[in-house]
Amino acid sequence: MSSVVVEVKKVTIDEINTFFQFCGEIKSINELSEGKYQVNFFNSSASDTALLLDQAELGGEKLKVSSDLPTYESSQGPDATGSTIASADDVKDHKLQGDVKTGDPKYDDIDQESKPKYVIMAQLLSKGYKINDDIIEKSITFDKKHGYSDKFKKFLNDIDIKLGAMTEDDNKAVESAISEKETEPTKFSDVAVKQFNTNVEQFKKSKYYSKFSKYFDKVSQDLDKASKDFSKNPYGVKIHAFYKNLVGDVRAVHEEALRLKEIHKEEELEGQVHDVKDTIDPK
Repeated sequence: MSSVVVEVKKVTIDEINTFFQFCGEIKSINELSEGKYQVNFFNSSASDTALLLDQAELGGEKLKVSSDLPTYESSQGPDATGSTIASADDVKDHKLQGDVKTGDPKYDDIDQESKPKYVIMAQLLSKGYKINDDIIEKSITFDKKHGYSDKFKKFLNDIDIKLGAMTEDDNKAVESAISEKETEPTKFSDVAVKQFNTNVEQFKKSKYYSKFSKYFDKVSQDLDKASKDFSKNPYGVKIHAFYKNLVGDVRAVHEEALRLKEIHKEEELEGQVHDVKDTIDPK
């Protein structure tokens, strides 16, 4: 078990839990004293991320996150060592219930512990949390030093392989349609446009796209300007560079946060539309 100490006064245990689940799976939260908590993770990668979030804002207040763990007078207390003495009887151990592994269930495609730190910062920003640029810069520096986890590399590679397998037949259909050009060499036929649009609509209805949409970057919808993109990406998507390459600056993290925020909005609107349809025409 890997733990950090969090000091914050104006938030609830649930809010602390939701925020720090973005770092990774939490085993429990121990209330050491008023406004002081020990957050216990299952994985040291999660606690590394949590330590980067020192001075982030939660509930309008800046967090203090440290590795200054307490020692306990009784062996019955949490397994931690440090400079502060506390009585195990005074510690409230908040066991966490439920199956949610991150603060946002949409990100349960791969565990948070395996993701680059800067990716987690973008997720937090996209959900409205205030993360200052110094924290983002530290996360980028951390990732440059340690690199991608093998699990995250495999995860992205698997997405590419799966997308390639799904698109093989549609690649042929698009390439065939693209070859049927009109008299102007820079124009594509109506057949090509129709074939591409059909592919895109079918792909967007798939469970695969629904699960991994945030990892895809939309390519141009203009066939005349992006023939190479369309022959390689018959669904109009490709893996976003933000995930395939280590980012070099803070701006890229903010830009990705805005992109994710827009995806959240689209998903919410689609959900509302489905709710209305179900109300009008229940099955």
